[in-house]
Amino acid sequence: AEMIATILGLPRSDASYFASRAYSLSRALTPVYPLPHHDEIEAAAAELYGYIEENLTTRHAASRGDLLSTLIADWQTNSAIPFESLVNQILAIIIGGSDTTRAAFAILVASLLQHPEQWAAVKGDPTLIPGAVLVAVGGAALITSIALLAVDAKRNKGSKKANRAKTSARVSPTPSGIQIRF
Repeated sequence: AEMIATILGLPRSDASYFASRAYSLSRALTPVYPLPHHDEIEAAAAELYGYIEENLTTRHAASRGDLLSTLIADWQTNSAIPFESLVNQILAIIIGGSDTTRAAFAILVASLLQHPEQWAAVKGDPTLIPGAVLVAVGGAALITSIALLAVDAKRNKGSKKANRAKTSARVSPTPSGIQIRF
């Protein structure tokens, strides 16, 4: 959350405030809506929306030279979307960025612990740290298995529907990059 705060230009001291709301709100992003948590989700959405709206309004009055200031200035010049949509887009960045970063670093540490030779390499050569972080934050370490929908471009006996088959892939960080196995 502190990383997202820094990127957007929000005070790092606010990171725990907006992160807790982002984590509560992210409960709604599941295949089955968690109805018992509805009130918590609604409250988190309202508070986070208000927080972003207030920060954008402040920057509308006086730029701080950060990303939020740039976004509101661009919106003022070319308001192709309503202000509410701008707030919602930033809300999505905060939710996605807070949770993704938290999970990526946890999985990076777990991955290094599962591969002591990699941990030793990173400890022995600090120049490897940026690459390890890049793999983690880039999402490769975050996604341990993903479901893919493979669409066969060949047509079946003149049918216009493509053959579809589900498969899965395992994405793992390696010292030289990312390994994908099907």
